[in-house]
Amino acid sequence: MEITTNKTGKIKESGDGLVKIKKFRKKYLDILKKYIVAERITEEGMAIHEKGLIRESNKRFANLLGYKIKEITGSDIRKNLRSGMIKKLIENTNTDVPVILPKIMMIKKDGSLLKCSLKLASIKLGSRIYHCIVIKDISKEEKIQNQLKENREKYKIIVENQTDLIDELDPAGNFLFISPSYCRFYNKSESELIGKNLFDVIVRPEERTAVKKSFEACKNPPYFSCSEQEVFVNNERRVIQWINKAVFGNGGKVSSIIGVGRDITEIKIVEEKIKYLSFHDKLTGLYNRAFFEEELARLDTERQLPLSIVMGDVNSLKLINDAFGHEKGDELLKKCVELLNSCIRKDDIVARWGGDEFAIILPRTTKQTAQKLVDRITRKCYGVKKLNIPISISFGISTKTSPSQNIKDKINKAEDNMYKRKLSEKKSLRSSIISSLERTLFEKNHETEEHCNRIEKIATKIGEILKLPPGRIDDLIVFSRLHDIGKVAIPESILTKKGKLSDQEWMIMKKHPEIGYNICEASPQLVHISEYVLCHHENWDGTGYPQGLKDTQIPLLSRILAVADAFDVMTHPRRYKKSLGEEEALDEILRCSGTKFDPKIVEIILSIFKARHKNFSTGSIMQTVFF
Repeated sequence: MEITTNKTGKIKESGDGLVKIKKFRKKYLDILKKYIVAERITEEGMAIHEKGLIRESNKRFANLLGYKIKEITGSDIRKNLRSGMIKKLIENTNTDVPVILPKIMMIKKDGSLLKCSLKLASIKLGSRIYHCIVIKDISKEEKIQNQLKENREKYKIIVENQTDLIDELDPAGNFLFISPSYCRFYNKSESELIGKNLFDVIVRPEERTAVKKSFEACKNPPYFSCSEQEVFVNNERRVIQWINKAVFGNGGKVSSIIGVGRDITEIKIVEEKIKYLSFHDKLTGLYNRAFFEEELARLDTERQLPLSIVMGDVNSLKLINDAFGHEKGDELLKKCVELLNSCIRKDDIVARWGGDEFAIILPRTTKQTAQKLVDRITRKCYGVKKLNIPISISFGISTKTSPSQNIKDKINKAEDNMYKRKLSEKKSLRSSIISSLERTLFEKNHETEEHCNRIEKIATKIGEILKLPPGRIDDLIVFSRLHDIGKVAIPESILTKKGKLSDQEWMIMKKHPEIGYNICEASPQLVHISEYVLCHHENWDGTGYPQGLKDTQIPLLSRILAVADAFDVMTHPRRYKKSLGEEEALDEILRCSGTKFDPKIVEIILSIFKARHKNFSTGSIMQTVFF
């Protein structure tokens, strides 16, 4: 029996073997049914060809090659294949082994190329062989794969150049991957770590429990952990923040754990500094008021009674700030803190309450014991000087003895007591400060005290001739002694320099009138002479300093002192020049009348000498006229 098919692939019957024909037809129809089912459930292109002629095709196959089904059915597939593929796909007679081509180029109707994968299975029906072709457009897939490959390369570069530490561990803690930064940080090579256990080669015994807890947390929901690990590398303490995340494999089980570690040592240092500063005074290092109030609230319990509060106010801080600058005032505060810390107990809390005020909490301390502490601090202050000014702190004490008492009322009471104490000490303290400053000035330059004594005599005589009232004469006496008080802040190296001052040194020296003014302004008993001190180097013609005042803009007492001061300076030797005789000095003063000096004051000092000595004889005039 012979079985043939027509051009469309349909079977023609001939001869008498109808039974065999029916079996053949059934087999062929079964193949077609399977083809039709496959064609309906796949997105791949499918076609059946015989010797290159396409007998059946699904819509996807036709569309992939740019045809309609009617166009491609019965067409020769050779025109869609490159020459190298024809033998493999058209002339293949092996029906046992399918042909699989992961990537080939097929020619589309418009001549463009289709990048696709191809599978070919051959079926023998009688003497004829049919080839089932399945093609799949892989251009998008390949593009995705290329993108993935490119991304992998990018991520590899990122990981390899990442400063963060990256590792991948299996569920037992063995290293599967480590980044170069990880190796650099721990001074380990990749070969030293891969396959080794984290807890054997990296984690110190004292860290094991904490690290293990973080590691195990990734094996259970939420399969994530964040922790901080303290490590020591090259004998240096570092803090690493680890973020760990589980990776899932087949069956939804944790296959590995990826960790990213960041060295946050510097951040922690900054955090600690911020935390420190949030509760400490930056200048003194003491606790600040915020911390004091928190601790006071914590200690305000019956168990801590009696609870004493001591408030302290540093005396003379404003004077030192005004006279010597805030840097010196800061030094005074630090010295006071040193004294306070040397006297308090371990459980006592001392804090900076305000600019020049301190507060101390004394748990379980009676008022009598608190007073002993204050007395101890006060005794330590005796004999301690800053810039030759005695250190003095006014204290106030208040004690809470019953739970019903309000601690805020006790703070207010301690402050009131402190201010009362400060007020009672004020006058004697300031007198002591001024005396200390005056002594400091005379100790720096022995000429100064003698100089002040001499010009006091001259200035007083001029004031008497001007018929100044007794109060102004008293001011003139005080002013004569303290006109150079600002020199306490001038370096001794400048005050005692032998030879002429340099321009820079002279600029420093010229600041002493302003410094003296600030000292007097900070002392109520000297406020009345502050303007005189400020202006005692002004010139009648406006060429003086520091303000460049002229004629009557300059206070009278400053004009008097300018003449008396100049006469004494010229008639007594200085470190950088010889003295003049009294007659020469008076001639020089007369020459400067109307420029440097007030002509009226010059006239008075000359008249004094003319009245007493018709002939100016050097060496005797001062003794006769003023003493």
